Amino acid sequence: MTSERQPATGGLRVPRNIGVAESEQKAVHNHWDTIGKVEGTLAMEGFVAMECPSFQCPMVTEEVLTTADSKAYTEAYAQQLAWFNYASQTLARATAHLLQVTNEMEMIEARMRRQFREGIRNGGGKMTEKEMADEIMLDDRYSELLHFKQVTTQRKIELQAFTEGVERGLKVISRQVEIRKMEMEQSRVNIPGRGYGVRSP
Repeated sequence: MTSERQPATGGLRVPRNIGVAESEQKAVHNHWDTIGKVEGTLAMEGFVAMECPSFQCPMVTEEVLTTADSKAYTEAYAQQLAWFNYASQTLARATAHLLQVTNEMEMIEARMRRQFREGIRNGGGKMTEKEMADEIMLDDRYSELLHFKQVTTQRKIELQAFTEGVERGLKVISRQVEIRKMEMEQSRVNIPGRGYGVRSP
């Protein structure tokens, strides 16, 4: 005899064994677990995962922006660019994982809702939308995926903020380099004896 439990919302008595079977869970996961295949294909095409830079991401400080050392500018820009590229790729990977786990969750939800409808057609009684949603949320595999989705979403938010910050730093340094070039050009124009610049009356 199937043991039963009373849903918190009341009304329908739901069998304890409701949900997606473990074998079916594995089949669903294997179907949607495509990130490894995609990364393998990209690696064959020459797009390999970047390693974390061996140096810390430099801060864009007043000292960096006011230095007259062109080498220091170049080094700061190169290090910022390395971190921007690494962060962008890591952000893309988090976004890809988020897509994968979302699709797996939606498939589990769809299969459980199909079970609910079949139970209703077989005379199991009606279920409210809230009761269905509660049963889906309480499913062990769905809950596990929901936790993973939360962690991945939080990671994505943090990565987005970091990537945007590095991108702003790159733009600031690039702009300062252009300003320095303009200042150097102007100083050369104003050097006496160059034959150009401000003409004598």
